[in-house]
Amino acid sequence: MALLAGHPAAAVIGFAGMGFGLANVGPIVFSAAGRLPELAPGIGIAAVSTAGYRGFLAGPPLIGLVAEASGLPVGPGPVALAVGFMILGAGALQRQEVRAAALAG
Repeated sequence: MALLAGHPAAAVIGFAGMGFGLANVGPIVFSAAGRLPELAPGIGIAAVSTAGYRGFLAGPPLIGLVAEASGLPVGPGPVALAVGFMILGAGALQRQEVRAAALAG
């Protein structure tokens, strides 16, 4: 939305809001990875770190390729899709935790 508005102030406010909203995702993911019952905490955290580094290295070039092919407003589209999948996945995980807590009594 920030890029589609076409005004620099809208972009700054939109990206600041996105950063504010996504800033807590990293600690939550690391915490969840450390609490997985089927993995040792170190292995879970290492897996999340590896995935994060892959995204850090691959994300900017992929966004640049999409922006080059489609235009700057469309470039961050894959990021928006990833955030949408995170939102859907978070809802599914929350329901799974509620069921597990209900079964545990």
